[in-house]
Amino acid sequence: MKQSFLIFFAISFAILAYFLFGNGVFRASPLAEALAQEFSDELVCQEKEIPVGEVVVQSGDLVRQVGNALHSMRTNYLRQKTAVDKLLELPDRCNVNACRSSCTPEVVGSKCDGKTDEKGKCQGTSTPIYACRASACAGSPCPTSEIQDQVAKIIAAHESTVQANGMIAAPFGEKIPSPFVTAEYCGSQQCAVDYGPFGCQQKCQKQPWREHILLNLKEARQGLEACVTPANFYDTGESEQDVDILISCQEARFEKVLSEKQEQCFNNNFFCCTIR
Repeated sequence: MKQSFLIFFAISFAILAYFLFGNGVFRASPLAEALAQEFSDELVCQEKEIPVGEVVVQSGDLVRQVGNALHSMRTNYLRQKTAVDKLLELPDRCNVNACRSSCTPEVVGSKCDGKTDEKGKCQGTSTPIYACRASACAGSPCPTSEIQDQVAKIIAAHESTVQANGMIAAPFGEKIPSPFVTAEYCGSQQCAVDYGPFGCQQKCQKQPWREHILLNLKEARQGLEACVTPANFYDTGESEQDVDILISCQEARFEKVLSEKQEQCFNNNFFCCTIR
């Protein structure tokens, strides 16, 4: 007769293995080896994965993206503020005396030194009449290059802030294909078999990243609740019974209880398996 405490430790180990080895390579413990010897011939796993690991990874990626964007916005705000403060100080350095204008003589007419005929034509020599043609400022009364540099920094910081804001808004508004399933799977009959026509359409439709995570979080929660409930625990009063336990993808691969297709599972997802 299978012992209830062994079933309890099997469930506990599966959950503990996920949290302890979630970011690394699964290594079987002596308990896992004992369970493999005890139940490997009697263990049957359901076809569909419980997407616990995928939800954790996608949620972590979303949080990191939003966190990085917020950090970028804060950094850009400080850069923009620093550039604005420096820009406001620069006009105080303007000096009108630094502008050196000059005058270029320009002939604008002539004056007759002798007499003129009846037609007004000068009969003798003439003297040119000059006027001053002012040239542009030869110097710079203000630190123009520094002003332009600070303005460029303000514009660059603003553009980076807008980009970061888009990174925050995108997961909650931009519709994207599901990161949990492939386009090939969505177009296959297996998707409808696993989720039903409506469920397949819902899982595969384009929607915001946040909605994909929430949908799969719901699926993971339902899968866990259906597999690990008090009703599924081992009853010592029954000699013949089926018992459901959770086994991570890594552990199930190690135990050699998965089909070839199932072995392509996401590392930290779970299977609901039955000991018969």
